[in-house]
Amino acid sequence: MKVTVIGTGKVASNLIHILSDKNLLHTVYGRSQEKIDSAIGLKTNIQSSHSLDFRNNPSSVFLIAVSDRAIKEVASGLLLPPNAIVAHTSGTCTREDLLDPENTGVFYPLQSFTTSLPIDFSSIPILIEGSNEWTEKNLIDLATHLSTSVQVTTAIDRQQLHIAAVFASNFTNRMLHAAEQVLNQASLDISLLRPLVELSISNVFTTGSQQSLTGPAQRQDHATIQNHLEKLDATPELRTLYETLTNYIQASYIKKTATLKR
Repeated sequence: MKVTVIGTGKVASNLIHILSDKNLLHTVYGRSQEKIDSAIGLKTNIQSSHSLDFRNNPSSVFLIAVSDRAIKEVASGLLLPPNAIVAHTSGTCTREDLLDPENTGVFYPLQSFTTSLPIDFSSIPILIEGSNEWTEKNLIDLATHLSTSVQVTTAIDRQQLHIAAVFASNFTNRMLHAAEQVLNQASLDISLLRPLVELSISNVFTTGSQQSLTGPAQRQDHATIQNHLEKLDATPELRTLYETLTNYIQASYIKKTATLKR
């Protein structure tokens, strides 16, 4: 199996790195040779292309790893060899965005990527969808070369996972940014929170989110909550955020546990 990666961004760069290490990568497509060279690095056995005409390319799988809004545009310009599989790496776009109804699929690595540090793919969940059994099997085979966590999902399930990932990753990042803002007011460094954050995250995956929850809202410590709100008066956006999340804890934890006790 040989693979062509279409794109040179964060997801594409990480796929290029791991596929090259596994000796599966044949070609990288990009509009800029500079970006292609940056993504390929020192690997001299990888072909580069500025054309979407791949009719003479020996790859059997073509992975479109571009922004969601560019998938349809790229797919509409593709010329592929017979029986080739084309899949995108998006968590939100559907397989139908690839336009060709024959051998299309989704190859979605559930992870947040950067271009600076290649990520270890071995435990990253890769979610697969195929237009037919043959396509699905080939995408699964490719995914198992990269990761030990491979799962077939529907478009609806994948989109739900993407929403959950936003809560778990992007929103967590902004919560830590909010914490950093509070600490900055006291000239304290966010590194002080690292042991607490790491243990809190670990506890969620070992004992569950409900069982591992702590804090003044969970304890219904109204005096502490009011004290915190008063101290946040100077930063209204943080006070509003604190109130919103406190209300959510009371709705999702306290009311639920009260129901369970009945």
